[in-house]
This record gives sequence, structure tokens and C-alpha cells, in this order.
Amino acid sequence: MITLNKNSFMRSCLALLLVASVSSSSEAYAFLNKTVNISSNRKALKPSFPTASRELFLQAYLAYSEARPVGALGKGSDPYARAIHAIAQAVAMEPENVDYLFLASQIYRGKGGISMAKDYFLRAEKLLQERIKADPESIGTNLDYAILCYAGDARYWKECDAYLKKAQVQANRVLSLCKKREGDEGVRIPMAWAYLVKGNAKECEKILSSSKLPATRFYLDLYKDTVKKGKWFWPAKDPGRELLLYYMTDGGRYLLP
Repeated sequence: MITLNKNSFMRSCLALLLVASVSSSSEAYAFLNKTVNISSNRKALKPSFPTASRELFLQAYLAYSEARPVGALGKGSDPYARAIHAIAQAVAMEPENVDYLFLASQIYRGKGGISMAKDYFLRAEKLLQERIKADPESIGTNLDYAILCYAGDARYWKECDAYLKKAQVQANRVLSLCKKREGDEGVRIPMAWAYLVKGNAKECEKILSSSKLPATRFYLDLYKDTVKKGKWFWPAKDPGRELLLYYMTDGGRYLLP
């Protein structure tokens, strides 16, 4: 059970980002490779962190999560400034990192920099489209694009309906690819999120509940304590979208086939 408060949220951020994304510990990577079912034609994940850019990404996300509960003005202005400073440096180091672009879009939207939020979103979208074209069978990339279209900055645009349709197409694509790997524990999370994008929260929870993998159990607890109760760690109209956005900070998702 995850207690819904700021401190526990920060610990949750660190748990995912430090273990799945930032830690260079060989034991941590061995654990990830062991617990996520990787197909035989895929190389096991090799330690490549920490990197300076990923550490900046972590700093940006933690500052952003600090700013969100209080808004872009007043007390929230300093955390947003720190978030923008850190993510700008991360993007400068890795301009084609979708994680960084996606987070930058969220930070600028929260701060009120609408044109910048849109620019970062479109850069992320272009990269994902190119990667899907190069590898249309990638579950992870198709899922990232589904989440981008569903929960990203486009939901505030006049073109939001078109992007929601794109999200549905991508979610169906993810489910189709996952069904080809039926019985593979490693596709439980992407299947669950695809159903969440499609608006089927009941099926999402059912799939998360059917797995005993540590990462899946973490997300199940987080889902039950937030989305199922209709709340998030800060005021949010749609906790389901916030959960999907949180998942996009999880570097461990690159273990997906």
C-alpha cells in the first residue's frame, strides 16, 4: 500500500528512477534482467548509467513534482525554474531522447510556456514516428506513442480529437503485438497501459493483478492508491493520464521488447 502524500511520491520517483534508470549497480541490472522476461533474440540490458543527462532528468522531474501541487506562480515559481534549467541541460546533451522531450513539454505546460510545450511535444512525436517506421514491431515504442497522443500536450490543442484517435490506433497496435507474445510476463505492463489508454480501467487492473513481477506489483499498488480512488499526488482531472505520464519517466520500460 502506498500512502498518498508528497514524501511517499518523492520516494516512489526515486525508487523507479534510481533503480530503473540511474543506478549503475550491476546487481540492480542483473535484477531487472532476471525479473523482466526478455526474449532470447534480445541482448540483456547492460549498465550504462548514471549519465550526466539522466541525473539532470531526475533533478528536473523531482523539481516538477514539487512545483505541481502549488502551481506555476508564487511558491511554485522556483521549483519550475529549477526544473526548466535541469531539463534544458539534459535535452542539450541528448536532443533525441524522447523521455527528456516529453518531460520538457510537461514542465513548460505547467509553467505556462505553451509554445515551448508544443514544440517539445512535436519533436518527441517526430522521433517516435521515425522509430516506429524503422521498427514497427516494437511494443515499447508503439506504447510510448500511444501515451504521447493520449496524455501529452496535444490534449490541450484544438486537434485533441485527432490525437485521441491516434492514441486508440496505437493502443490497439500494442495489444495486437502483445498477444503475439501471450504468456510472456514482460508484456503485462504495456498491455495494461494500452487498455488504460482505451478507457478500460477494469481490464488494466485485471492484467496488473495477474502478474507477480516486482515492477508490475509496484504499478498495481500505485494504480489502486491513485487512479482507482480518483486522485493523484497533486490536483488532477484525470489521474489515469498522470499515471501514464509517470510511467514515461521509468527508464526500465526500455526493457520492453
